[in-house]
Amino acid sequence: MIGIVRRVRETAQGESHETVFFITSLPARVQRIAKHLRGHWGVENSLHWSLDVTFGEDRSRIRLGNGPEIAAVFRRLALTVLKQDTTVKKSSIRGKRLQAGWNNDVLQAILTGIHESYDAIALPVQLNGESHRFNPYDNRHGGSRPARREELPA
Repeated sequence: MIGIVRRVRETAQGESHETVFFITSLPARVQRIAKHLRGHWGVENSLHWSLDVTFGEDRSRIRLGNGPEIAAVFRRLALTVLKQDTTVKKSSIRGKRLQAGWNNDVLQAILTGIHESYDAIALPVQLNGESHRFNPYDNRHGGSRPARREELPA
């Protein structure tokens, strides 16, 4: 079946009209088709927003040949990896991307899913005149890295 959707949108600048055609194998039930179309655009808008905020996709200057398509595939791949990552807690997708760019240990942890690589992130700290190494991802200090077996009480 070939369908048509006419959209009217009112904004402060005025009214805009849009006509969209689509092909479907669904039975001709208006409410069911409308639900699927809205769901499709919700996913599409959410993905585009994530790509634009995380990677500045709208500002990309890649224009020649297959470059735009290739860059889009790599952006989507990177977005998928960052969304599935559980090693960097309490950080946005953009924050994970920035941390991975700043620190190769974070990048390795995101790509491999291994938490132990965070040990290299330990920061030198002075407490009561003594030097210590503070790892923000260590549970003993309120971080997000799970405790290792040898750190657990006997």
